[in-house]
Amino acid sequence: MPSRARPPRAVVLVFALIAASVALQGWRALWEPDEGRYVQVALQMLRSGDWLHPALHPDQPHYTKPPMTYWAIATSLSLFGRHEWAARLPANLAFLLTAGLVGLIARRLGGVGWRAALVFGTCLLPFLARNIVTTDSLLTFFETAGMAGLIAAATANTTDRRRLWSLLGWLAFGLAFLTKGPPALLPLLGLALWAGLGRRGWQWLIDPLGMLVFLTTALSWFAAVIIGQPALLSYFFWDEVAARLLSAGHDRNPQWYGPFKVYLPALLLGALPWTWVMLRRGWELSRELAARGWRQWIRRDDTDLLLLAWFLLPLLIFSLSRSRLHLYVLPLMVPAALWIERALGEAFPGQRTRAALVVWTVGLASLFVVAASHGGDRDDRLMARWVADTVPSEVEELVFLDGPPAWGLSFYLDLLVRKGPDHEKDPRALAEWIASLEQRSPLPRAWIASPVHRPLLPEAAAVLGCRSEPLGTFGRWSAHRLVCPRP
Repeated sequence: MPSRARPPRAVVLVFALIAASVALQGWRALWEPDEGRYVQVALQMLRSGDWLHPALHPDQPHYTKPPMTYWAIATSLSLFGRHEWAARLPANLAFLLTAGLVGLIARRLGGVGWRAALVFGTCLLPFLARNIVTTDSLLTFFETAGMAGLIAAATANTTDRRRLWSLLGWLAFGLAFLTKGPPALLPLLGLALWAGLGRRGWQWLIDPLGMLVFLTTALSWFAAVIIGQPALLSYFFWDEVAARLLSAGHDRNPQWYGPFKVYLPALLLGALPWTWVMLRRGWELSRELAARGWRQWIRRDDTDLLLLAWFLLPLLIFSLSRSRLHLYVLPLMVPAALWIERALGEAFPGQRTRAALVVWTVGLASLFVVAASHGGDRDDRLMARWVADTVPSEVEELVFLDGPPAWGLSFYLDLLVRKGPDHEKDPRALAEWIASLEQRSPLPRAWIASPVHRPLLPEAAAVLGCRSEPLGTFGRWSAHRLVCPRP
């Protein structure tokens, strides 16, 4: 059949364009709030030599995520230098490797590998996510590797191969857990349903040695830091798991309509240019289920069961959680791509489709260049130029008062960046905090104030017997230095 032969030249060109677009990852500056923060933790690891305890500043540990993403960024920066391209390289490699794994899974499930890889590689959401420094692309890669290993174990024809693939799959899920914690395990819900209702039974999934490998890999870092700081056990469970699931404290679209506001557009737009194929496949399946019943449907072919469970069960958990962001559903683009591949006809891709895919891929890659000039106040490179032009050269630390700091300034200026108190409205309390900081760590500093603290800082300086000297403004931020009489 033609679709199972080598991919057409136009498709090879699309793959080449996708790979070549890695070179464009340095065009855009780091953007706040996420990219600067992830890169800052990686830089702090390189400065301190402490790769066990993530920190944004020597005085400010940062345990909100396991360390895998920080390790990857720090390794890339140490190998290739301090450049945006190096900071984004781990996400790009993860994206390319995930596309390859999608192809391997498709072949295991009786599909056409290059078609599935093509679908995933040209979907809008994963293509753009590779340009953002977060955990999500790495998480997607390790989850996909875990699913690839366990699906290979389920379909292996010898016991030795089944054991090997199972070990590799559980190892990959351990690394996924080291990337983002419990959300990394959500694909296993779909796999368990497939094992329970499908035709292969449970034996391939229940692997004591594989699970031991998973637990050792997944929990090693957590055990190491909790032994040194037992209070982290409560923090990890309550703040990073329970609070995200049950409370609106993180203020990430917690409303009842949050799933429709965040995930619906992320999935429908993120699946472009294949959204219509995905929806049409869903409609056809619903009609088939109505006509045959689900038991007969599973007996005929349980692959759709796997892909639907892999997609829908994690989506249900994401929707029930009170913390919701668009990139949380990035891993769901893997089963979506496999689902779409199964809906493509044997004649795919036709001549017009090939040309359209080439144009689409060029357009996607060009977005990396276009976005470089649209960062606004979030652009750390622009803000770094402002700081360099505004703040005295002897300054060694920038202290942000009220609101998340622009952590990426440390990447561009090699300055320490510190987070100050949030929502402080009492000038005396702010003055006490400043005095305590100066006593603990006397450094030449500039103070970056939000509109809330802009009028408060001169009052706090007066309490200390100093004056606040404004240096300039950038967006919502204003820079100041405190001029105090010499003792």
